[in-house]
Amino acid sequence: TKDNMTRLEHILPTNLNTVKLVADINSVAGRHGITIRNVGVTEPLADNAQEVATTEHIKKYQTTIIHFLFDASYPNLKSFLVDLEKSLQLIDVQSIRLTHASDSSDLFSYEVTIQTYWVK
Repeated sequence: TKDNMTRLEHILPTNLNTVKLVADINSVAGRHGITIRNVGVTEPLADNAQEVATTEHIKKYQTTIIHFLFDASYPNLKSFLVDLEKSLQLIDVQSIRLTHASDSSDLFSYEVTIQTYWVK
């Protein structure tokens, strides 16, 4: 159905709108009192080892790495990641690095790196 195709396009888009994706991530973070900062986006990378099959032909997909920083308590990090996992956009959390925030005993500074996919 058309609704299923729209959802599929959201999961694995044919082009990547990094501004919209970062805004979506920031929106999810905001629901947990998290403010994203220092966002960085890498250039898209061709992944020739992986292929996505379609009914027409096989298309290679592209990946893009996005990293960002934020301060939060550990429970807020966990709830943020659960909500991020439930979003329709296909992303993989590549790494999470944490350091103790110096100004508070229950806050940590997190550096998160995610990878997202899109069909070329």
